[in-house]
Amino acid sequence: MPKGTRYCGTDDDGNALWMSPNIEDCLQSRATTPKMSYEEREKEIVNLSEATITLENVSAVADDLTALTNGVDVLSVEMLNAIADTLDNIVNVGSTSLQVTEAVFSTVSNLLSAEFGEGSDVASSSTKIVRAVDTQVSSTQQGQDSFQVKDVNLAVLASTNNRSVLEGGLGFASFSNDNTGLENTKWRSFQNENAVPLSGIDVSCKIPEEIGNYVGSDNLQLSYVIYSNGMLFSSPTTSGATSEVMSRVLSVSVKDTEVTNLRNPIEISFGIPPNKSNYQVATCVYWDFNLQDGIGDWSSDGCFMNVTNDNIITCFCNHLTHFSVLLEFKQRNLDPDVQFVLILISKVGCLVSIVCLIATLVAFLSFRRLRNERPQRILISLSVSLLCLYIMFIIGIEPGDERTDRQMTKCMISATLIHYFTLTSIFWMVVEAVNLYYNLIKVFKSKVSLFMLKASLFAWGVPGIIVGGMAGWETTRKEYMNDQYCFMKIGFSFYVSIALPVAVCLLFNIIVFMRVMCHLCRRTRTQNTSESFWRNLSKRTQNAFGISILLGLTWIFGFLTFDIEHDYIFDLFFCIFNSMQGVCVFIFFCVRQKDVRITWKRFCCGQKRASYNVGSSSASSTRYTNRSGRPESANIDLFAKSNSQMNGRVAMAIYDYNNAIC
Repeated sequence: MPKGTRYCGTDDDGNALWMSPNIEDCLQSRATTPKMSYEEREKEIVNLSEATITLENVSAVADDLTALTNGVDVLSVEMLNAIADTLDNIVNVGSTSLQVTEAVFSTVSNLLSAEFGEGSDVASSSTKIVRAVDTQVSSTQQGQDSFQVKDVNLAVLASTNNRSVLEGGLGFASFSNDNTGLENTKWRSFQNENAVPLSGIDVSCKIPEEIGNYVGSDNLQLSYVIYSNGMLFSSPTTSGATSEVMSRVLSVSVKDTEVTNLRNPIEISFGIPPNKSNYQVATCVYWDFNLQDGIGDWSSDGCFMNVTNDNIITCFCNHLTHFSVLLEFKQRNLDPDVQFVLILISKVGCLVSIVCLIATLVAFLSFRRLRNERPQRILISLSVSLLCLYIMFIIGIEPGDERTDRQMTKCMISATLIHYFTLTSIFWMVVEAVNLYYNLIKVFKSKVSLFMLKASLFAWGVPGIIVGGMAGWETTRKEYMNDQYCFMKIGFSFYVSIALPVAVCLLFNIIVFMRVMCHLCRRTRTQNTSESFWRNLSKRTQNAFGISILLGLTWIFGFLTFDIEHDYIFDLFFCIFNSMQGVCVFIFFCVRQKDVRITWKRFCCGQKRASYNVGSSSASSTRYTNRSGRPESANIDLFAKSNSQMNGRVAMAIYDYNNAIC
């Protein structure tokens, strides 16, 4: 028995003419085919796109297309183009049947579950599919006053009301249902826009009363279409790895009416999915079909973000169309093994640094003679700041398993303190650089009154103002609430309150570092020329490394990790060098300092204080006067060995510019 028939008829002039084929039985048999290969499906869909569709067979064609796209995981460009053409042919028939609309929505829902590539052909077909959905909804509204269709990835709520209902505005809200799909979503309409809740919503909108001015009749036909994702909105903006469309796309339209340039904008709110809460930048956008030569693209013209709170983003737009939010992600999803290694290195390094910094503080605070000079006092302040930072990182960075209000408060306090001590550590490194500059470069004008008081106000006070402003202002306080760790979210506030101050401080320290190293290289070339080239090079390298540790130049690796294309090498360097900064301070400025070793040796062995100058090789060690007129120890090289005598050597490192250790 044939499944398809085609009759031979005549035209108006009596000439023979094949009539349109009747393929309804054929389509039904295809739809019930239990198993088809991908190639067979593609061939059948192509055949559908070439078939003539009428009001008589449109329902069967729509059902058959749904069956052919069901379970397809990957769509080729040819198949997507054929599906788009078929949908376009279906909706152009103008059927008002709710059954056809349900079939169209089921087909599009199937597509939103599949994967397809990128390119102009894909974008063109995707836009054609979006237009087909809008056209079919508009056609159905001609035969149905109010209706709703829900599928897994696509749903529509359409209503017809008297224009008078716009008094006080209208509202619509879709409530999430544990992300199980749109077919189970719950939604409500509200007669007053102020009655629309935000708690627990998936997406919502508030329609202003002003829209009534655009309606030419007494009937207001509104439709809300929700897409579960942005797969059909192919855009160069979202083709990269750092930004994507947030979970939902909402289309709001008035039948046969173009609404633009609203004085009172429409308000749209989107719930942020939990797996996308680590975004950096959110942008309210709409789909502009006029961009990209008619293919369409996301645009933010006429839209702006009003507020974000409690995982809700609220947008204002002055027109009706397809709305969504673009989320920008700069963070990479680290491999679990890599993440484990980096966390392990950081925690072990911090623990070791805590022990070393405590030992450094004990060494300098136990003896007054080791903390009399300005360099040692700066070192003590830096060590205290680093010690607090490491301790807070160890005990406070993990958010914990329970997300109670009490736990969230503790996490926010930890994030605030980590923020504060990060800035104080960097600022004390700037103080080190300033002190180094005055003692080695600008020696004739190195006398600064109340230097330590000014330095303390700067290094402890300015970070307090920055962090206090962030934590005290309700809009920015929420930036400390992070689901992944107890630290500030990566975003605008992070860049302004952390990245920018650190970048400025590092730039200053780099300039000072270059000036100091050039100065030391010039001085050492004129002194003690009997030393070998390699010994000089070794000392200069050690000096450079010690000074760079003190000035925090290894924090540069933190900025290099912002590049999402690198292969974790900068992450590794950042974790190693910065978690071990306390160890380096202890080794270079405590263990290797002869004055510190002699003081502790005298204390441990019960020796009386010698009459000679500690730091020289003998009781009659030569002392000289530097350019500033202050006496200076003969042995003042930061990395000089215990038996070295280097009369007149420039103050190489950090701490014995004048009468001090090193």
